[in-house]
Amino acid sequence: MSASTSHAIQTYGLTRRYRDVLAVDRLDLCIERGEIYGFLGLNGAGKTTTIRMLLGMIHPSGGRAALLGAQVRRGGRGPWDHVGYLVESPAPYPGLTVAENLWAAARLRGVDDAVVARVVERLGLAPYASRKARSLSQGNRQRLGLALALFHEPELLILDEPANGLDPAGVVEVRELLQALAADRGVTVLMSSHVLAEVDRLATRIGIIHEGRLIEEMSAAEMERRRALRLVVETRDTSAARRVLRAAGYRPEPGGDGLVLRDARAVARPDDVAATLAAAGHPPARLAVEQEDLEAHFLRLTAGGRGAAGGDPAPGVTTGRAVAS
Repeated sequence: MSASTSHAIQTYGLTRRYRDVLAVDRLDLCIERGEIYGFLGLNGAGKTTTIRMLLGMIHPSGGRAALLGAQVRRGGRGPWDHVGYLVESPAPYPGLTVAENLWAAARLRGVDDAVVARVVERLGLAPYASRKARSLSQGNRQRLGLALALFHEPELLILDEPANGLDPAGVVEVRELLQALAADRGVTVLMSSHVLAEVDRLATRIGIIHEGRLIEEMSAAEMERRRALRLVVETRDTSAARRVLRAAGYRPEPGGDGLVLRDARAVARPDDVAATLAAAGHPPARLAVEQEDLEAHFLRLTAGGRGAAGGDPAPGVTTGRAVAS
């Protein structure tokens, strides 16, 4: 199958094995130009290994990949003049200043200093231009890494944890920058992140990788439609309320300060749940139908990292636990 120039990223059966460990298992991706694609997975799911294969940093054990219509292969020219990337921790030259790091990279790519200056200003690096990279905070080192990925105005950005180390204002700045690049210039963004709320706000399409396999892929609009509704119930005696609801045929789960019911009849008729509890002497102090966010959906789909995808919902998915990358 030939690579399509209408797609920013294509993979066909992409596989990477480390001796007895199958890190990426026959991965097929097709990412359109101009998309912001959120690539999600638990620690060890295969996200970074996939990204490193896409960038030619490691070679696949099987399958192949293409970026911007060009095959990624050993010794190949590739589309690297049109690709920006940030993988794991940024690696600037520690003994050079912020400005010197960017000027050196600009000379290698033949980029005008004015373009570099715009990126420095946009990422808030101007006050640190004369500071050596080794002395930067983690957040400013991340900003420098993003600047090095962006300064040559690439068509495709591949970012592994782009918000890592940034303060809340920096996270918002990066979000707005990526949205503007996609909307105004048609830049394609592939981003992995453990900040699922940011992916939820930013991505136009989401793919979830689990144990090396792509187990779900959906557009932001489809994600909105498919998010499961749940009924949240809080009473003075959670244990007693749980027994009452189980006896009535519901399937309550622990969640937050109370219980979560995913039963279709509970979500459709919360008044029946309230009446059942009130009749047993445990009237609800709070009763609310909520829609799960991306984090809860992710944890439920991957069974909280404890089992195979598609199993029973993980307990406690409404508690807002962080998801590791």
